[in-house]
Amino acid sequence: MDARTETVIIPHPNELNRIAELQRQILRDVQAHTAGGEVWLPLFPPYVRGLAENAVVSACTITQARRDGDRIVLDAEAATPTGTAHLTLPIAQRLAIATHDTPHLPASDALPLRLPVFRIARVAFTQTETRTEWTVLESKWVKTKKTN
Repeated sequence: MDARTETVIIPHPNELNRIAELQRQILRDVQAHTAGGEVWLPLFPPYVRGLAENAVVSACTITQARRDGDRIVLDAEAATPTGTAHLTLPIAQRLAIATHDTPHLPASDALPLRLPVFRIARVAFTQTETRTEWTVLESKWVKTKKTN
């Protein structure tokens, strides 16, 4: 088994529901516009990844959906004391190779999506032969201030 730890942003359950709906919308649209043989698997958990260890984040906004190789990700921007961190939230993985190489990603009224409440968490990921398991080791809730 392969184990590693990572610092991530875990959206509040209210935003997780909105992200799950956006994920379903994107995958429905991608499937409707892809050639035969292409299969997209939704990815979980919906953790925003790419934070430095011991990161301090005061705000996080999901900005856009895009293709990243064999994955579809949501880009995010996190406000930190040293500037803006550019992060990703993987939402789908392509399983089968097909002739159509670039999925159509819909424009969404759901983006940008501000995360008003989230957790910064240290998570241990353990890879087995069939799946990835995760355990939240420690976390801290963050509530952002409203901006106009």
